[in-house]
Amino acid sequence: FDLSGEAMINKQSAENVRLKLTLDSILFKPLGLSADDFRLHGIVSADIPVADMNNPQGTILLNDLVIKNNEQRYQADSITVKAASTDSGKTISLISPIITAVLNGAYNLATIANGPMQVINKYYNLGIQDSAAAEDKWKLDMVIIPDSMLFALVPSLAGSDTIRATALFNGAKDSLGLLVNAPLIKSSGQTIDSLT
Repeated sequence: FDLSGEAMINKQSAENVRLKLTLDSILFKPLGLSADDFRLHGIVSADIPVADMNNPQGTILLNDLVIKNNEQRYQADSITVKAASTDSGKTISLISPIITAVLNGAYNLATIANGPMQVINKYYNLGIQDSAAAEDKWKLDMVIIPDSMLFALVPSLAGSDTIRATALFNGAKDSLGLLVNAPLIKSSGQTIDSLT
C-alpha cells in the first residue's frame, strides 16, 4: 500500500486529517480473514476537519474499488461517507452501489449502540448491566440494493429485491422502532417473501 497524509494530533483529538491511501490488493486468505481467495483494491481519500465521535465532520471517499472473490471480479465506481454536525443535529450519509444510508439526529458515535441495546435488553436478556440511559434521539434510513458486489460480500445471500429499512430511537422515551420492507430475500436456503 501507499499512504500519504497529514494531521494535527494532540492528547484530546486529531484535527485537519487529510490522507490518501492506495490499497494495491489486500489478500484476505493469507491473513487468515477468509477461507477463499478474497482480494480488495482501492483508493481511500479522507478529509476530516475534526476526529471527534461526538461531533462527526468530514468526507471519506473510496474510489476504484475492486473486489475479487475466487474467480469472480467486482468493480464499483465509488463509495462516499459524509458527516456533518450543526446546532440542530448530526448527519452521516453513506452512498455506495449496494447500500445508501442516512443517520440523522442527536447521538455520540462512541455510544450510539448502548441505548438501543438497553431497550432490547428489557425484553431479551443480553447480559447488559444497568447503566445510565442514553439520551440519544436518531433516525436511520437505509436501502440495500441487490447487486453482484452485495452477493460477493454476503455469499449466503442467494437473491433479493431492494430492501428498505428505517430505525428510530428515542432514549428519553426508551423507544426503539424498526420498519423493514423487503419483497423477497433468499439466504442460506431460506426464502422470505413480502416482509413488511
